[in-house]
Amino acid sequence: MNQDPELNARLSRFLPTDLLQQFPESQALTTAIRRLNSLHQAIASFLPRYIADNEQLHTQDHVELRPGTFMFADVSGFTALSEKLQQASEREGRDILTEIINDFFSTMLEILAKSNGQLLKFAGDALLTFFPAQRGEDEAPFAIRTGLRMQRAMAEKYQPIQHPELKRLFGEHNIELTMSIGICQGQLFEALVGNDMQRDHIIQGTLPGQAMAAEAAGQRDDVIITPNLNAAYSDMFETVPAGDGFFHVIDNLGDQLSDYEFTVPRRRRAQTSALFDFMEQNLLEDVQRNLERLENVARFVSWEVVNKLVSQGDHIEAENRPATVIFVHFNGFDQMLEAWGEEHLPLILEILDRYYSLMQRTIASNGGSLNRSDPYQRGVKLLITFGAPVLHPDDPERAVTAALEMNRQLKRFNARLQDELPEELRAPNLLMQRIGITHGHVYAGEAGWRARREYTVMGDDVNLAARLMSKGEWGQILINTTMWQRVKEHFETEGLEPFLLKGKSQPTQAYLVKASTSSPLSMSATSDTPFVGRDLQLLSLTYALQQAKGPRRRQVFGLHGEAGVGKTRMTKQIVEAAENSGFLVAWANCQLQHRREQSVWAAIIFQLLQLDEAKSDQARHRLLRVRLSELGLDDLEPVFSQLHFDTLAQSGALEDTLTPPSSRRTVRTPAEGTNIYDMAKDKTAPENSGIFGMVRAELDATLPPQNPSVWQSLQSQTSLPDAIVRYLQALTDDTPALLVIDDLHLADQNARNILQRVISDIQKAKLMIVVSYEPSDELDGLTIRRKVAMGDLDEDETVQMAARLCGVREIGPRLGQLLWNQTKGRPLFIESLLHLLREDNHLAQTATVAELMDGAETSALPDDVRELIISRLDRLSPEIRSVLQIAAVIGDGFSMPMLIAVGKDINELRLETLLGELVHEKIIDLQLDSTYRFQHGVTQDVVYDSLNRLQRQKLHRAAADYWQAQGDIDRHLMIIAFHLVKAGMPTRAQELIFETAREAEKNQQLDRAIELYTHAQEIFPHDETINTHIARLQAQR
Repeated sequence: MNQDPELNARLSRFLPTDLLQQFPESQALTTAIRRLNSLHQAIASFLPRYIADNEQLHTQDHVELRPGTFMFADVSGFTALSEKLQQASEREGRDILTEIINDFFSTMLEILAKSNGQLLKFAGDALLTFFPAQRGEDEAPFAIRTGLRMQRAMAEKYQPIQHPELKRLFGEHNIELTMSIGICQGQLFEALVGNDMQRDHIIQGTLPGQAMAAEAAGQRDDVIITPNLNAAYSDMFETVPAGDGFFHVIDNLGDQLSDYEFTVPRRRRAQTSALFDFMEQNLLEDVQRNLERLENVARFVSWEVVNKLVSQGDHIEAENRPATVIFVHFNGFDQMLEAWGEEHLPLILEILDRYYSLMQRTIASNGGSLNRSDPYQRGVKLLITFGAPVLHPDDPERAVTAALEMNRQLKRFNARLQDELPEELRAPNLLMQRIGITHGHVYAGEAGWRARREYTVMGDDVNLAARLMSKGEWGQILINTTMWQRVKEHFETEGLEPFLLKGKSQPTQAYLVKASTSSPLSMSATSDTPFVGRDLQLLSLTYALQQAKGPRRRQVFGLHGEAGVGKTRMTKQIVEAAENSGFLVAWANCQLQHRREQSVWAAIIFQLLQLDEAKSDQARHRLLRVRLSELGLDDLEPVFSQLHFDTLAQSGALEDTLTPPSSRRTVRTPAEGTNIYDMAKDKTAPENSGIFGMVRAELDATLPPQNPSVWQSLQSQTSLPDAIVRYLQALTDDTPALLVIDDLHLADQNARNILQRVISDIQKAKLMIVVSYEPSDELDGLTIRRKVAMGDLDEDETVQMAARLCGVREIGPRLGQLLWNQTKGRPLFIESLLHLLREDNHLAQTATVAELMDGAETSALPDDVRELIISRLDRLSPEIRSVLQIAAVIGDGFSMPMLIAVGKDINELRLETLLGELVHEKIIDLQLDSTYRFQHGVTQDVVYDSLNRLQRQKLHRAAADYWQAQGDIDRHLMIIAFHLVKAGMPTRAQELIFETAREAEKNQQLDRAIELYTHAQEIFPHDETINTHIARLQAQR
């Protein structure tokens, strides 16, 4: 491949590696052009058509007041439908809901396309449409007639909902969707803003608010118009008053309401002339042009959604998944326009652009996805998701961290505007925002059809987040009970008086988030689960600890393993051993809000300097000078002062509220009862806690581009890595020290670079470094030669851990077998499953024995376990996930021939490589008979749940065909029948069993026939004829 590395890096985001490796062959280049064009069309469908077709708008900030007619169409019924389907059949319900949603939106979008309407936004369950004013035409009647057409379609198709699966599940039903529509005329405020990461089409102003007010004045199935529209078109439409000054349009047009308002124009096709020019240089230039077009349009869709489109073939499959949802209502730009006038539109655009970029970067830096912006009655609301489309186990904590930082950023931005704006334009708190956050299960996927769609989330928890947002006061962050339970250990909150919300029959409990209470000194969230097993690993680490105390080289260990295997439990044992041996111990975690180099290393140096012995910043500063002077390192005082008192203090990690005076401990003297874990648990932070890296990023962003950042200025004068290396070398010449860095895989590159400097430059010292991490390619550059692989417990250790968790001497056989089958020794899974069983009253426990109760439902999966598995699966490549999905359908004991037969177009050599990766990742195990099994049954369940109904049915049908092709139908009969039933072919499965049973009966194999009918009874419990056959055969026998 001859192209430059920068171009290759840009292309690698959108094109597979094997295709890039074939560059610059003409066939590879033409394939790349087709793929880039296809992706461009797919991503462009996420934008309003007039923006997608105008490539100048893709790279320029833009603002205008556009005259026309605005329609707000709000749909009700999807949430109730989702809950009803989930109760009836969770797996099938998701797929049925997806089909109904897509059918609904495609129906409505087809009507809009025939009526000259521009769909601007999918605002949750609502459609926001604009009919631009055209010279010589009156657009308002178009909009009103379009609303009437939409209501006719609602009555015909969705009242009740016409879907065969609903009739199968519920019989004759009255499940329906309803719609109310508000229409007004005026000027629409539109802006295109953003940064090099993400751009957005923002609409706001009084026009959307008027349409929303009109819609709210109506009832179901109404089309409501404003008084000025009623006066202008009273001769064209019959109306009646609807309240609040609005009017309800009566549909008495009959056949006069045609299907079209105009001739539908054909959409402009993507340019493909390059496909016919096979000169290599020309083709490469066309690749570059198409790549630039794609990159520009891709900025209007969140990075995570674009990656999904790239990996899943231009379409994102719908799924039910756990997610954290944030709604942000920001306001102030409408007021600016009203107060400043249209002549200040460019200035308003600049402020809006800066606000959006600040919020977007804050959200992205915490792992969230800014999915869309919608107009509110006054202002704009942002929909932000953590966990959809990509999940992290700590999404609730990430979301609240982001929300707090967004409020801090806004406060600073408002202050900066006060300095920048002319005096006549200044006002206190020009911009305001309020935030609502929930956590729960949501429907996540595409809404719309191929020509116009958006990625969205729906569900009761989504609606609740919006309602909490609207309930809060400016500057507040409100969370629901589920969120509070997940984040209460990390943030200061205040319970509010329960209040009633729209759509809720009972008062809702909410909590106000005030501040973060975590610090980089806090150990990772873990339980006090007793330490079980790991004898050899613990022996190796404690032996190394004693070596580090002597004259030998410093020791570095890496504890690596998947989340939940017990890495933090192991480090706790090492810390206790180190304290008992007289080591000075420092601990830092790299969880999201503390992953930057300033946090990680400031926390470590803070503990080694024992600055918590002082009770004020002034006293700590004096103590810092004393400690450094004792080591002859007075010249490092400016570096460490800057590190601690200008950086750590901003996060609250050095405030007096770190630890109450009565419970202050020092790390230096273990004999006095020091326990780094107790100290870490006691750490709290005041209201001004924050993310040091985000503060630095903000300071960088506010300086002119030509100026160095504050942090760069500091490092240009003194080197933080050099200072840390010199300090650690001097300290550990005589004092043994243990450094623990937890969750190193979450640390940023700068923090890891400093660790590498410490490892490389300090060779002889009384120093032991222990880092824990999950497997990650990003850590390959670290020279950690002594690595301890943390695996799962064996079956005996699983039972032992369960007994200690339950506080008994013995675990009953049924409970022990369930724990082993479900968890395969993963400590986190064991703990979570026991907690769920106890909560559901499925455990019978005496003083000495814990056992599973008779008839206990054991198929439920703890939410934290499910989320942990999903987060891991989200990190896998689409190719590997596809193999896992096929394997989940086949079941345990799957082989390469089975995967190839069921998955159809799978390359055998490539499949062998992928299976090897899955074995290496410890997701599946290779058996002695060359078949494979999922290492954890819960992983198979989660993977199977990720398939939609059509995907499952297709794969089960292929699996049934595979087993039938093996011959010996009688031997494989029940597995064939199982797959046929799952493929939606129960009648064929029953016929196959009955045919085989009759053949056995004919051959006088009565026991075999009874066995087959008994199996059939398990599959078809409501078929009374099966009982008749069994009774008859038993009588004959």
